[in-house]
Amino acid sequence: MNTVRVAKLPLKLTYIHSRGDNRTVFDGALMLDSANKVSGNYTLGTGNCKLKYSYLRDEVITFEQCYDWGKNIWDFAVSR
Repeated sequence: MNTVRVAKLPLKLTYIHSRGDNRTVFDGALMLDSANKVSGNYTLGTGNCKLKYSYLRDEVITFEQCYDWGKNIWDFAVSR
């Protein structure tokens, strides 16, 4: 995992290549502040791409929204 700064915010990037099934995956996460995070995942050649926004409220409750372009669906989750 590598971390770079984008507009003074940490962007964590990961690149994974699996030789067995010849798959390449790119992951990234941008921490906007301690409560807000945007992350994404893309699998090369498959069209699978997900973008997720996560919000942590009062360090107890997490709200997550995710859009999957491969399946064309929204996903929402709340956890405590």
